[in-house]
Amino acid sequence: MRLTLAFAAILAVAGPDATAQQRPDFSGDWILVPEAGKPSDQLAIGTRARLVHKTNELALEMTSFLLAKGTIEDSNEFDLPKRYVLDGVEHQMPGDRPTTIYAADQTVRGVLMPRWPMPGRYRATWTGDKLVLFSRDEVPVVSNGSMRWVAATIWTGFSYAKDGTLVVERLDLREPETSPRQQPAPLTVRSVYRKVK
Repeated sequence: MRLTLAFAAILAVAGPDATAQQRPDFSGDWILVPEAGKPSDQLAIGTRARLVHKTNELALEMTSFLLAKGTIEDSNEFDLPKRYVLDGVEHQMPGDRPTTIYAADQTVRGVLMPRWPMPGRYRATWTGDKLVLFSRDEVPVVSNGSMRWVAATIWTGFSYAKDGTLVVERLDLREPETSPRQQPAPLTVRSVYRKVK
């Protein structure tokens, strides 16, 4: 009983920052380890990511993707950083505008799409040593050479593996469609990244 009271007193004196100090720092430039993720053709946060992690904020830069001739491919170029306030409260995330990319002969090569082209809402908080982002967004779906936007609820978790790699898990739950199309199944992605600096 005395030990329990003493431990409680230590926590009270240390305050809430004692827990925060034990949490991992995800700052760094990260590159995908393709063979470690599943499924291999899906990426949680692109092929590269840059994270600047402060006590109450996570700034995330991801590679945008190129939409060209009805296909989507990773551009390997960073889009603008998304800043998440780590307080568990719902916040608005602004969207970014697509950019038209031209070839040398001035024909349209494709459209550079940011990963968050539409405004959305999010919450960011901790679950143990895992940082969790819970967001409501619109995601692009390419079908038969055309692209459409589908509303989705997305859960994203950041954590470290024992070998020091960054594990990013993502669960996409797309809203049911009001059409005879086959309804989308939940999409689960687990990508692994190694630190390059």
